[in-house]
Amino acid sequence: MHLLVRLALVFDRGESSDMALSKLPLIISRVYSRAFIIGSITNPEDRFVYLVIDTAMGDTAIRYGILQGLANLGSAYSMYNQSNVAVTGTHQHSGPGAWLNYLLPQVTSLGFSKQSYQAIVDGSVLSIQRAHESLAPGTLSYADTNITDANINRSLYAYLQNPAAERAQYDTSTDTILTMLRFKRASDGLNTGVLCWHRCVNLFTLSSPANFVEALQLLRN
Repeated sequence: MHLLVRLALVFDRGESSDMALSKLPLIISRVYSRAFIIGSITNPEDRFVYLVIDTAMGDTAIRYGILQGLANLGSAYSMYNQSNVAVTGTHQHSGPGAWLNYLLPQVTSLGFSKQSYQAIVDGSVLSIQRAHESLAPGTLSYADTNITDANINRSLYAYLQNPAAERAQYDTSTDTILTMLRFKRASDGLNTGVLCWHRCVNLFTLSSPANFVEALQLLRN
């Protein structure tokens, strides 16, 4: 399989936070785009991109901008299109704001900023370019584990309104399972990246992916 993860440009050009009606006092750590490309060695057209951006979420306008940016790169990137590029966010609430294509988020971030939007699009396209240029045979491995002390239910009162029979199916009031995919390069056995899914929301007053950055630094070390 072809797979790789690469870091992209910093999204440091936005000024307003996506936290309601607030401005960021400073940047404590950068926010990134990370592109995972998985495909067939024998059929270069059979591949897909899974993009993880340090933003609150993916967005239709951001995705269309990324697709247009890939189209502008020419025929070498023609295999990446509407059907095989997934744009996701780490779901943190302390990165640049004013880039979403919907009214309510624009109200809370004091409008729309083309600068913030374009920084995210450009950085995302660059991360895909870097992953594409560094494609190499490798393997995927899967694991999951139970982490019981990393998240809480944001509205326990609301959760308790669910039927008792339904709640009895679970041991806790939150989903505590962490699922991980590990990307390993075949040539030297190097772990080139991981994809993790865990139910956790980051709330922070400084521009930072916060707990995601901490996890990345621990992995690198």
